[in-house]
Amino acid sequence: MKVKECVLIEPFTCKENESIIEVAKKLREINIRHIFVVDDNFQPLGIISMTDMNNRIVAKGLDPNTMKA
Repeated sequence: MKVKECVLIEPFTCKENESIIEVAKKLREINIRHIFVVDDNFQPLGIISMTDMNNRIVAKGLDPNTMKA
């Protein structure tokens, strides 16, 4: 069996130019902890998680309104 045959749902994605606020809202709406970051061609660039946002933005006192995924 191949991996693509095991996929149960489409992965949740966000664009690389979305704000952290937008991404956090998506994560909260669908109740997941991480989301794939993609470019305009939907090619994967990475993964961002709630923990990443908390540790790298909130805990450092950075303004999430100016941050991008």
